[in-house]
Amino acid sequence: MRRAFSFALLLIAICSTAFALSRRVQPASSLAAPSEAMLAGSSRKPPVSGWTVVHLSGSPAQIGYQHGYLLAPEIADLQKVFLLELTHDTGKDWNFYRDAAKNVMWPHIEQEYRDEMQGIADGLQAHGVKFDVWDVVVMNAAEEWSYYVGQYDKDRNIKSPSTVTAPDHCSAFVATGSYTKDGKIVIAHNDWTGYLDGSRWRSYTAFPTRRCASNRAHSPIRPMCPPSA
Repeated sequence: MRRAFSFALLLIAICSTAFALSRRVQPASSLAAPSEAMLAGSSRKPPVSGWTVVHLSGSPAQIGYQHGYLLAPEIADLQKVFLLELTHDTGKDWNFYRDAAKNVMWPHIEQEYRDEMQGIADGLQAHGVKFDVWDVVVMNAAEEWSYYVGQYDKDRNIKSPSTVTAPDHCSAFVATGSYTKDGKIVIAHNDWTGYLDGSRWRSYTAFPTRRCASNRAHSPIRPMCPPSA
């Protein structure tokens, strides 16, 4: 009975938060015109073999704005996945993560990435998705929250749900020179993730930009050149 009651409360909390967030999407008729200056030099092509290609250029703030505006539907969809996964797996609501994004993560983020994530939020809002920069930071840190919550609960003597774990994620391998048969580079990369977010990797996007040395494949919400890249 207790488990059923607890699950019911969690379901109500998730549904209530999802309903509140769904109200952040404005009807197209109420949207202001996007900033032409901020979108200058950017473009989005129709999907090809499951890949959506967008071209972004300019300052970090411009790149972020273009990113948020051109990929607003994908970002809004991905947020619903993170909302479900985070609240289910950790027992913390979305506002818990927004608060941590603002007070724990933001002070350690370099200005360049702050400008870009603020730009993403601005672009989203211009497209009718009313997320702010804290929502964007939460989504960018989605891979890290299980580590944070585990330590957060431990420091406060809170019993974490069994789903709060430190999971394995990406792994990569590179060899070159005498370590390969022909001396050329061999690179491999694995992504270990859940089905809900993993299924959306098909909409990861190649971003040709002047700020990065080469084209990159990214989630719809990740900054272009994160410090860990």
